[in-house]
Amino acid sequence: MNARLLALAPALSVLAGCVAPPGPAPAGSRGPLAAPAAVAAVPDPAAGTTYHCDDGSVVVARFTSDTLQLAGLPQGPELLLRDAGGTRPGHTVWSSPGWRAEFGSGEDDAAATLHRLRPPGPELRCRRH
Repeated sequence: MNARLLALAPALSVLAGCVAPPGPAPAGSRGPLAAPAAVAAVPDPAAGTTYHCDDGSVVVARFTSDTLQLAGLPQGPELLLRDAGGTRPGHTVWSSPGWRAEFGSGEDDAAATLHRLRPPGPELRCRRH
């Protein structure tokens, strides 16, 4: 019996290394569970269309035919895909697992509403500038 345990010892030591807790995070890293920055950096307006939101944030939207890149969100940039929908010709809807964005959702085409889906949060009402 002891011979079998001795024969398995190298394999058990390898497996034990697989379940060992990770070492400390490198200096300066935020780690996977760190909270996002409270305030996003102001994005470069040359990268797309600038929207000023009612909470004071600035979001830049860069549209292509079927994607939307949003910069200036608290957790960083987000890529959304075009959805079917919209209640009138100027109203477009875009979504990702984290956000749903509606452009042209107000009385004119300059309005945008950003809905935070994951984690749920307050919606941002924005206007194109």
